[in-house]
Amino acid sequence: MKSFDPGQLRLARRNAKLTLREAAKALFLSVSCVTEKENGCVRVFADELPAFARLYNVGVEDFFVEKISHSFRQLRPTRLILKPD
Repeated sequence: MKSFDPGQLRLARRNAKLTLREAAKALFLSVSCVTEKENGCVRVFADELPAFARLYNVGVEDFFVEKISHSFRQLRPTRLILKPD
């Protein structure tokens, strides 16, 4: 199953040789808004993806990556506590 990966926005922008400022200006967004979308701090809405794709000359599908699902519960890291003999 594929899921949206906001990091792909940054990768596509860099591959298109655009700065944050250039991308923000073309998308009518602030630089901080583009940064937050690339970092996944702010939601990217479905109707925004085509504009990013056109600007970066990629397909919308390029913003999605294969998600690996596990059938087991992810374990939390634990500490080993040694008791004296």
